[in-house]
Amino acid sequence: MSITLLTAVPGGGKTSYAVWNIIKKAHEEGKVIYTCGIPKLKIPTIELTYDQIRQWNQIENNQNNLPELVNLEHGSLIVIDEVQKLWPAIGSKVSDDIKDLSVHHHYGLSFFLITQSPNLIHRNVLALVDRHLHIRVTWAGRKIFEWPEYCRTPGAKSSRDSAIPHNYTLPKNSFSLYHSSTHHIKPECC
Repeated sequence: MSITLLTAVPGGGKTSYAVWNIIKKAHEEGKVIYTCGIPKLKIPTIELTYDQIRQWNQIENNQNNLPELVNLEHGSLIVIDEVQKLWPAIGSKVSDDIKDLSVHHHYGLSFFLITQSPNLIHRNVLALVDRHLHIRVTWAGRKIFEWPEYCRTPGAKSSRDSAIPHNYTLPKNSFSLYHSSTHHIKPECC
C-alpha cells in the first residue's frame, strides 16, 4: 500500500523495469493489476485510460454502510506510465482524485507511477510518494538509486550520495511483453 515513483530519462528503461519487476511479479502473486499508458502489454491486466484513472476514488457505501471503491478492486496495484499526463505539475488546483490519494491505503491500493522527472508531476502527488526509484544510465551501465520519499533532483550528485544505489541491467526478456516504442535510439554516454 504505497505510492512508488520511478524516474529516468527517455529510453532509460523505466517501462521495462515496471513490466518485469512490478507487473510480472504482481501477476505471479495473483494481484489484480490496472495499467495505463503501457501499450500492447502481454501480461494480463485491466487496461485503463487516464480519464478512467481520474475516477479511481469514486465510492459507494456497501450493505454494511462502509465505503467501497466503484471503479477499482480493493487491494489492487495501479501502474501508470507517463503519469504527468494524468497529474501534471502545472496549476495549483487540486482535483479530488489527487486529494484522495492521501487515503489510498484505506482501500489497500498501491500506485506505481512512471515519468521522466518528478518536476513534471503535481506537488500534492509527490508529497505522498513513499519510495522513489531513479534509473541512471552511464558509460558503465545502469544504476538504480532509491530514496524513502520523492527526491526533487535525482540527477544531482548530492542526491545520489544520499540514496541507496543498486546495479541494474535491463531485463531483455521484458521487451517481448509490451510494445515499448516505434523507434529506439540508443542513448549516448559520456
